Amino acid sequence: TVRRPLEQYTLRSEHGRRNCDGAQRQQRAVCLQEPRKGPIGIAGCGGERDEAPSGRLSVVATTTQIGDFARNVAGDRASVDQLLPANADPHEYEPAPTDIAAVADADLVLENGVGLDDWLDDVIRNAGGDATRVTTTAGITLRPGDDEAPAGDPHVWLDPVLAQAQVDAITAGLTQADPEGRAGYGERAPAYKAKLAALH
Repeated sequence: TVRRPLEQYTLRSEHGRRNCDGAQRQQRAVCLQEPRKGPIGIAGCGGERDEAPSGRLSVVATTTQIGDFARNVAGDRASVDQLLPANADPHEYEPAPTDIAAVADADLVLENGVGLDDWLDDVIRNAGGDATRVTTTAGITLRPGDDEAPAGDPHVWLDPVLAQAQVDAITAGLTQADPEGRAGYGERAPAYKAKLAALH
């Protein structure tokens, strides 16, 4: 779902290196990361963030996985920043001033949804701005959740099939925010989805 106005997976195999934003159960997180090109602002809480180079789309993703998805589809057309650093628990996230500034300056904001990053509403309320906002799990049939996630399991990226639907949502958001990049997004997204499909 793409919403306006403003109200980044490379699925990487973790192999024990880190947990995927609190998803420490069920199956392993899988990732296929393309080489990163150009400056990418990834910072922990309170760290400095790189500004998007002139002429490039400025994208903010809430989680590591969504940020990686976005980088693979966007290629060189966007600078992708993410709010949650690796190993961070999304349920304990507290926005830093740099996070607020990144969202305020963004052209596109990507969220997971399903309760994983509900704090984004407050971040956006403080940041303002007029970016496109995309909930990458909208319309996806979720796996069953538990008492803490009655709406369904929010760790959608753990399933390569569902992850492809997130990539589709990200591609739609990038295209809406940057119509001139449609051709490139249209080439990179299917190629990346094919890699995800091979994991299933």
